[in-house]
Amino acid sequence: MEKFIQTSNNMGYMSTYLDDYAKEFISLCNAKMRIFEAGAAFGVCTIPVLGKGTKVVVNDLSSHHLDRIWNECPPLFRDNLVLAPGPIQECHYEPESFDGIFTSRMLHLLKGEDIEKTVANFYKWLKPGGKLVAVVDTPFLKCYAKNLENYEARKAKGEKWPGMIYSTEDFKHIVHNNIPDFINFIDLPTLERVISEAKFTIEKSSYISQNSFPSELKFDGRESAGIIALKP
Repeated sequence: MEKFIQTSNNMGYMSTYLDDYAKEFISLCNAKMRIFEAGAAFGVCTIPVLGKGTKVVVNDLSSHHLDRIWNECPPLFRDNLVLAPGPIQECHYEPESFDGIFTSRMLHLLKGEDIEKTVANFYKWLKPGGKLVAVVDTPFLKCYAKNLENYEARKAKGEKWPGMIYSTEDFKHIVHNNIPDFINFIDLPTLERVISEAKFTIEKSSYISQNSFPSELKFDGRESAGIIALKP
């Protein structure tokens, strides 16, 4: 299997490698749980969770991606799989609907206000004691290094979203150029701020060295950031 798969909707690439945060989320799941996965792409985490007997509501902007998850899902697990296509900020669920929520490398594809709205919804949708596990891409990607000066300047000014690239036109020449018109890269302090402001209790957070990324993206071991947070 390819390690870095192009999405069908110009929203970047899905890594088939499970980082430590994805692995930890899978380890948390069991047959008594109902979980939500946001921005699942082709479901590299979805199928292992279903294999544990967990009920899964899986979201992605692309219905094509979700159809592929359904087709690749063993028939034995399909009764526990619900597809939820569409923008995450337009999803609606009752409070305390889920025991866990997972999202990997999706939040940085949203504008700041939509990130805040989405994380607030995650908190509302989780049951008390439920956990959110989230992974985002950071400004520290090799092919975006020329934006680091802008990022550092914005960060020094105290801007809320210092990793925002308002137009990706200058990066269309890179090899991995299946990208949206803007990207809101999120460093670890920004991720921690957003999660804390939503009233979560942070249990673990760190940068992630994405050794499985193509060489064009690998930079200094801070390519992604991850967090595990509890709803008290």
